[in-house]
Amino acid sequence: MKNIINNSIRYSILGICLVFGFLFISCSDSENERAIRWKFQNFDKLTYNFTQKTEVSPLGGIFSAFGITNTAKGKLTIVPTQDAKANLALEDMYMGEMGNMILQNMKIENEELNNLSIKGLKSDGTIEGEISEAMKLFSTGILPIPTKDLKVGESVKIETNMSIPLADEKVTMTGFQTLTLKSIKGNLYTLKNDILIDKYQNPKLESKIKEEDKPEIKGEGEYIFDIEKGYFTEGEVVLKIQMKLDKLQNQENSGMQFNLGNMRINFISTINLDLMKENK
Repeated sequence: MKNIINNSIRYSILGICLVFGFLFISCSDSENERAIRWKFQNFDKLTYNFTQKTEVSPLGGIFSAFGITNTAKGKLTIVPTQDAKANLALEDMYMGEMGNMILQNMKIENEELNNLSIKGLKSDGTIEGEISEAMKLFSTGILPIPTKDLKVGESVKIETNMSIPLADEKVTMTGFQTLTLKSIKGNLYTLKNDILIDKYQNPKLESKIKEEDKPEIKGEGEYIFDIEKGYFTEGEVVLKIQMKLDKLQNQENSGMQFNLGNMRINFISTINLDLMKENK
């Protein structure tokens, strides 16, 4: 299975398999102080253990029994800046067997993929700075900040989007994260996140692309936020996407080349973040 990934989709698959979702953006409705907000003044640096397990498998057909499991590991760092914002980056990444295999076959994109950073993270979760080209691939929230205060059981919707490969081009899908305050125990707020991305950003694609070829994107997450310290202590999100990949063909230099045609692929990506230590 590892040898049938076409060059035209490698970059997009790497984005899915390594960092399936990674934009902290939320649309703030107010600049007023809220309970769940980053408090950058409380720390010099946060470091999280980052683990992402991604299972990739075809749906149906003669290859339905085949699949790949890739595990990427590294550190997520958040460093406050003098302008009351913060920069974050994925560092010391081991991308797993599949990720390393894809990177070895990429040239121009390698330099971009090495830059997994975001600048200008604000306390309300919005971004007011630079996002690297690699990070632009990742558009579903991890550690999202609610746009308003919530009581236990209350929810708020945050618009979100994801770029995926479809019909030989990148297509942007839109939808919502629904954040619910699940419980409060002292300073610790537990948030539940339900993710559904099911519409095309460009409505013209509704008639252009067949309904059976339309991607399906769903997810669930749970996070714990310490409102006194002003940061997340842990989080987990499971993202599931079904999409059709065109022109998959054998890349092995064995003299036996064959076209597998269109294939619908199922991705299940589980991302865990655990706070390592406090520096202040």
